[in-house]
Order: sequence, then C-alpha cells, then structure tokens
Amino acid sequence: MLVKAAIGQGVAYLDGTTATLESSFTQASEPVVLQLRSASTAAEKAGQQSERWGVALVRIAVVAAGLTRSPLINRTAWPAEVAPNSRIGVQCLIPAELLRRQEWSWSQGLQLMQGNELRMLIGSRGYLGISRTDGDYYDFAAALDPAAIRSEKSIEAAIDRLLVECALPALGKLNPNRWASTPHLTRASWPVARDRVFLLGDSMGYVEPFTGEGMSWGLAGAKRLDKMLGPVLGDSSLSQSAAEELESGWNRWAAGQRRRNQSVCRWVAGQVRRPTRAAWLLTGLDWLPPVRNMILRKATR
Repeated sequence: MLVKAAIGQGVAYLDGTTATLESSFTQASEPVVLQLRSASTAAEKAGQQSERWGVALVRIAVVAAGLTRSPLINRTAWPAEVAPNSRIGVQCLIPAELLRRQEWSWSQGLQLMQGNELRMLIGSRGYLGISRTDGDYYDFAAALDPAAIRSEKSIEAAIDRLLVECALPALGKLNPNRWASTPHLTRASWPVARDRVFLLGDSMGYVEPFTGEGMSWGLAGAKRLDKMLGPVLGDSSLSQSAAEELESGWNRWAAGQRRRNQSVCRWVAGQVRRPTRAAWLLTGLDWLPPVRNMILRKATR
C-alpha cells in the first residue's frame, strides 16, 4: 500500500536496488552522487550472481534507511552515539496452527481474543510483544539485553526465559531456529543534515520499541521535511546559503524532538527496565487517565 501510494505521487520505485552516498562535500550548485546497485531478479532465481551498477545525480538526498544508515559510507562525517546499555531487537513469526495444537491455550492465556490486540510481557532483562498477524501467524517481537542472550547461549533460550518469568510456558520445540535481529537500538545520530543530505526516521536516532515512537516520529519527520524541501525542489536553483539554512533547520528540528519527546521516551523505557516499578506505575496511571494520556501524547507525537 505504501509503495503504491508513493508511485501514485510520482515516485520512481526501484525494487531490489541499493544506494550508497558519495561524500563529496560539494557546493550547492553541484549534484549529490548516489551509486546504485541493482541485482538481476532472473539471475537470483537461477542462483547466479549478476548485478547492474548505475549513478544517480540528485540535488537533495534523504536517507531513511533505518538504524544502520547503510547508504552512508563516510561514517566519520555522520557519527552515531550508541547507548552503552542498549538492547537489541529480535523478531519471528510462528504459525498459529502450531500453537493451537498445544495443551495450553495461547489465545486465552495471552487474552488475544481479537486480531488487533497486542500483549506486552515485561521481564527483568527485556520485554516481548505478541500479536496475531496476517497469514494466521503469531508475531513475537522483543527487545533483549545482549547480556541475557549471551548468558542463555541463544535468542531462543532468552525468549523462553522471559516467557517463564512472566508465568507463561516456554516455546520449547516450537521456538524457531531463525530469529531476525537488529543492531543496538538506543542511539542518536548527529548531525542529521549536511551537504544537502537529510536523515529521516530511525536513521536520526531511536530510544526503544516499547514507547512506540519509531513510526510516529518517522511520519512526523517526513511531513515536516516535505514542507521544508517542497518549495526548494520546485526552484531551478539552490544557493549555498539556502542549502545551509535548510540543513540548519532540520538539525534544529531534530534537537527539539530529542529535548521534548525523546526525553519522555527515555523515562518510559527506564521504568520498563524495572518490572516491579513498572507494574506499580501502570496501575497508578490507570487511575490517572489525564496523566497517562499526556505521557502517551508526548512519547508518540
């Protein structure tokens, strides 16, 4: 749906194409150079290596490539500070049919009676979200302390430990052997704009998935960046001073986001790391809906 909407707005969508950014530090009158690599679908199906290379010359580049910021080659020009206590993300899909065969009812035990519900489990060394998803699967997505995975010897064992800690049965043999994982989650990039290149979404920085801020910040950032860049892209020329003003404005906006909303998210994430305190806090907020709603608004705005 997102791809179709983008194409409908005039986007040239290059499926299977990756880009790397040349750090040329050129003047605004010169283009930003993107090196493009596209794998041949036919060759991939035949198990062969076949790649096509190309170059794109653009006036402004937006990097919305997630935590890794993969298009950025010159990382010294784009430093990222990773929190020393950062967790990593892990995720897998388990067929609902496998869980239905178990003696213990996962649907009733997790209280997931409707398809749009999410169950959050908070443990001492991480938290796990479980929900139903398309194709009759259960989606297991967690943020875990790397130390917990090392001590348990595997992601699967760390997930089982968390389930048992939350008074639920371990997955055991149902636990898949392959879990998708992320780099360290909690990080901040600075600057987020320079040389007509703008970072967006998780590439700008991230706190933890429990606060649900990632997608909302990405969408809010895209809306804001559209307002900033739209008038400029319609102009046939872009002066050096105008480009620098755009970059300064985007850096200021990111700084404001971190000062206001991310500070709330860090506080929420800090409480989640202490299960007993989190339980009392959630109980208290349930009795104080205005305070609860204010925190949610600030964390996800």
